[in-house]
Amino acid sequence: MVKHYDNDFENGGWVRFSSHPKADMPHDAETTDAVLAANDAFYAAFAGADFAAMETVWGQSGSIAVEHPGGARIKGRNDVLESWRAILRAPPPITCTVEDVISDEEQWAVICQEDLGRVVLRMVNVFRKEEGEWKMIYHGPAPSRALNS
Repeated sequence: MVKHYDNDFENGGWVRFSSHPKADMPHDAETTDAVLAANDAFYAAFAGADFAAMETVWGQSGSIAVEHPGGARIKGRNDVLESWRAILRAPPPITCTVEDVISDEEQWAVICQEDLGRVVLRMVNVFRKEEGEWKMIYHGPAPSRALNS
């Protein structure tokens, strides 16, 4: 499944989100769909440089955090959203491919590969249900093995 988000950034930037078929993901299908929809909403907000949508994606209560590539961990809703406000002023073109979905029933993680053109990163997006909706509580790098050359 491939979804395109075309944008009219000043420099003609574009973003594409793609996802592996859910058939490979051994979880409750309804919850998996809802978590992947929340993940889609995050990348749509990112792609569209839509700060209002980004605010909606993130959790309202409890602990939330983000780790942007090359940056320190940022904690707390206000600081997390301010970091996104800065990024969304000039977001990079991005292609995201979902690799896996894992869960402990209360929190779900979507493991993605983000292609930013010059670099490809493995990222984890963690979601928790708040008032019946899946909300992001963490976005940051996933641990990965070094590749042998």
